[in-house]
Amino acid sequence: MKYPIFNSVINKIQTELSFKDIKTSKFRVWNDSTINATGLETSINVSHEQTGIKELHINFDWDVYRELAIARQLNGMDRHPLLKEEALTPLKGNPTIDVEISWNFDTDGIHNSLHSATQQDKLEFASIWMKSINDNLHQALPTEQLISRWHFDITSGARGKYVSAMCLITYFQYSLSGMNELNEIHDKISKVIQSILQRNTRVLRLVSDSKPKVA
Repeated sequence: MKYPIFNSVINKIQTELSFKDIKTSKFRVWNDSTINATGLETSINVSHEQTGIKELHINFDWDVYRELAIARQLNGMDRHPLLKEEALTPLKGNPTIDVEISWNFDTDGIHNSLHSATQQDKLEFASIWMKSINDNLHQALPTEQLISRWHFDITSGARGKYVSAMCLITYFQYSLSGMNELNEIHDKISKVIQSILQRNTRVLRLVSDSKPKVA
């Protein structure tokens, strides 16, 4: 399946990140024909911020129905390949681009900070940290209708039980409705990138401020 509109969005994202001198450690486009979907996975190393977060993941999700809906509303899309697919039904409602943002914690930092603590103390430290972030997330993202969840893994090894993964995942939707030119889509994507980076700054500050004090 070809997605020329989404491909132009990908190019715009890459240009915006490059313009802001943001280097990605991952920039991968995926396609899954079984569900008529595609997307972009990006990762940015933020460990230099020393907030407790080691990497920011930003994933953009798209599908054939959004591509078709946008193709039908934009001018100059007469030759778009999907407009020839009579079996396809356009997306009902307003077309959006879905974005999953996840903040991956430096779990090694938890163990290094609490190297002399018990296994239970380390797990409790992580639990208290997550709760504090949850309780104050509305301060970092005050106007958001949030859908958020945690990914939290505990692994048993030679050093006993330890936190092997700790990740805050939040989902956002951005409307692309009512746009008639591809340049309008690109302008919207520029604003989306700026909005994501601003949110990231606020969340990093919250994570740092919420980190429990080590006795």
